Amino acid sequence: MAPLLTREAVIGSRTQAASLVGVGIGVWLLATVGLRVAGQFLLPPDDPGRVAFVFVATVPLMAMVAFAVYSLLDVAPERRLTAATLLVLPGMVLDAVVVSAFGTVFPDMATATGSTLGGLLLLAYASVLLTGIVPLSYVSEESGESADRPSERTTDGSAEHAGGNGVGED
Repeated sequence: MAPLLTREAVIGSRTQAASLVGVGIGVWLLATVGLRVAGQFLLPPDDPGRVAFVFVATVPLMAMVAFAVYSLLDVAPERRLTAATLLVLPGMVLDAVVVSAFGTVFPDMATATGSTLGGLLLLAYASVLLTGIVPLSYVSEESGESADRPSERTTDGSAEHAGGNGVGED
C-alpha cells in the first residue's frame, strides 16, 4: 500500500507551491492597499448595513478568487486544501503584523473598526480555506455520481468511478 502523503500528493510541484505563495502575497498586498485607501468607506463604524454587506460579499468574492487561482495554476481537486493553505498562510502572517499596527497602517479608519477588520480578515481566510474542502461540483442525487469523476459502467450495469476510490490506492 502506497503512503497517503507523498510530496506529489501534497502539491503538484515546487513551482506550483511557490506560485501559490506568491499569488497569496499579491492578493494580500492588493487587499491591504485597497483597505488603506478605501477602508473608511467600506467599514464605517456608524453604518452596520454597509459593514454587513461587505462581510456577506467577502465570502463569494474570496471563493471566486481561490477557484480562479486553482484554475490558473492547474491545481488538481485533491490538492486544493494544500493549495488553499499555501494561498492564505502568507497573508495571515502579514495581517498579524498589520492588525497589530492598525492605527499606523490604516490611519483613516476609526480605531473602533480594528476589531471589525480582524473579523473580516478571519472570514476572508476561512472562505478560501473552505474552497479546499468543499468541491466545486455537486453529487447528483438521482445517479449518485460525482461531477468531478466520471463513472464507467461495468458488465453488470452498476457504476464504478474511474480510478477506484482514490484513497490509499496502489
